[in-house]
Amino acid sequence: MGKSEDISQDNPLLEEVKEELIDFLNREYDEENRLEDFDTIFPDLTDIGIAYTTTPDEKH
Repeated sequence: MGKSEDISQDNPLLEEVKEELIDFLNREYDEENRLEDFDTIFPDLTDIGIAYTTTPDEKH
């Protein structure tokens, strides 16, 4: 349990999370990734590093 090999690629929740991550990358970093690019961008499902920033007034 917990190993990336244990995760089925046919898992609908996993597919939804992948879509949300791609949407986040595209929106936050003004990129044009496709869902098909996910496995190239994040080859290791146990290590998905993302970050975000805010302005000093935290409004953006």
